[in-house]
Amino acid sequence: LKDGKLENTLEILRDEEYEARLAAMLLPTAFFETVTLKGDFEARVKIILPSDQRHRSTVRSLPVLLKLCRA
Repeated sequence: LKDGKLENTLEILRDEEYEARLAAMLLPTAFFETVTLKGDFEARVKIILPSDQRHRSTVRSLPVLLKLCRA
């Protein structure tokens, strides 16, 4: 460290092959939303969409699993 800057650094943990494979992967999109259930109970849910459906506004029916945990 010289004058607050790194000098002569070496990246020893970088795997360019792994980075290329990861960039080519189609990962799901996740977002959180509040859903009102019976009895006006509001549940904060995590919605994970398939990689081919990046936006929730797309018209498409998908099966839904909802797991509620008491906090």
